[in-house]
Amino acid sequence: MRKVLSFSLFLMLGLVASQLLPGALGAAMSAAVAAGEYPSLADAAGAMRPGSARYEPRPELAEIYAEKYALYRGALDCLEPLWDRMQRLVEKSRPAGGQ
Repeated sequence: MRKVLSFSLFLMLGLVASQLLPGALGAAMSAAVAAGEYPSLADAAGAMRPGSARYEPRPELAEIYAEKYALYRGALDCLEPLWDRMQRLVEKSRPAGGQ
């Protein structure tokens, strides 16, 4: 995702991975210990310590990403009536009294 942002917005992005999703990283470390991949959380943290990354813009990809985004927006527009129908079904499935 960071690469896509950099490529399509023509921005250099310098990111420290540990600041992006620390909760997910901690969960991954805990899961690795629980699965027996590492003997301790300290070992998992040492092995899975995030680094940093720098993403440079790639102007040659901007047109491709713009077209992909247009397709994505078109798909969302097509789905809009379905979300309304789904919401009505959810409301119908709720028991009387709102619980």
